[in-house]
Amino acid sequence: MASTDFTKQDFINFFLTLSSEEKVTLTNELGYQKIPEKKTKKNKKHTENLPFQPTKCSARILVPETDENGDPIIHSTDKNIHFQFISVQCCAPIHENGLCKTCLKPQNRFKSCVEKGTAPFGRFNDGQDPDFYTRISPHSKDKHTYYIKGKSIPEDVKHLQSDTPIKIKKNKTPKNNDTNNDSHKYVDWKQTFIDDEVSKKKVPQLKSFVNHNSITIDSQKPNKSDLVKAVQKFLDNKYGTTQQDEPPQDDTPIVEPQQDETPPVETPQDDESTQDINESSALERDAELFREQESHLQNQVNLARTELDALQQDNDDLFAENEDDDDDTIPTIEIERVIYHIMDGFAIDITTGDKVGPIDENPIDWKSAGRNIHAKNIESLQKNM
Repeated sequence: MASTDFTKQDFINFFLTLSSEEKVTLTNELGYQKIPEKKTKKNKKHTENLPFQPTKCSARILVPETDENGDPIIHSTDKNIHFQFISVQCCAPIHENGLCKTCLKPQNRFKSCVEKGTAPFGRFNDGQDPDFYTRISPHSKDKHTYYIKGKSIPEDVKHLQSDTPIKIKKNKTPKNNDTNNDSHKYVDWKQTFIDDEVSKKKVPQLKSFVNHNSITIDSQKPNKSDLVKAVQKFLDNKYGTTQQDEPPQDDTPIVEPQQDETPPVETPQDDESTQDINESSALERDAELFREQESHLQNQVNLARTELDALQQDNDDLFAENEDDDDDTIPTIEIERVIYHIMDGFAIDITTGDKVGPIDENPIDWKSAGRNIHAKNIESLQKNM
């Protein structure tokens, strides 16, 4: 039986001859589904010089001029210097004193200032027209400067302009290199060991002691807990045995004066005195042993506390590294108790990233998709209350 080769092109040609309904039926039979193309909407651009709207929040906000894709036209190599910004009205619903809830928050990351308080750029109808605005962040305490589009830019900052976005890395303050200092020389380590205060010494002193005594630590970057353990072990080996041998030596001077006495006749009172001395010596040894045990237990407690402090410090450093990212990211707005991101005048759902609706419109006037998202957010908020 002769076989006919049916190529891919043959199938395409056959498929193109089918009607729309036949194409749908065939693809369903074959188990294929058409993947709908994701429609991308262009971000809304802020319009300059719009008339003042007295029924909306009157705060002036500054936004970067963007291209047709919603991307800033001019970038900066300095996170505190911003170029080509335009002045627009907030236009969110008024809460009180002509401002919205977001603009009234004193600690808002983007709409407040340490020196100027809320609405640091003034009101949109106040007649200001400077070359730039400034704001001191209530979180990072950094001073931000916003140069307005069409205004003059000082020569000393023009070189910071860039046509492409630049990821700005934080400048970490270099830590002092205390590993080669001699700070350990100013510490009485024997007394420190006796007083069980090794964990109270500073890291540079511990590092200096470790390096001076060539103590090996199984860690490339030892933290304070590692240093305390290593120093504690070294001092325990050096002074621990000597300290345990000291009590018998201290007892000898107590007995010798009784031997040096040369009474002509030993009386019952002398026997009783010798017995009292021996009992006293035994009590002192017991007391000394108890103090050593107590000191050892306290030392273990201090080591445990030191480990906890070190872990907490590591956690604090980790949070600190991620806490103060670029200060001017996406602002937020509260609409009917639901928090949204603001991007190009639109409320953006924080969870899904979908556009919900223009912030200057009543949620009732939003498109059905935005109203549905907003309704679900309100329902979720009420369930969590």
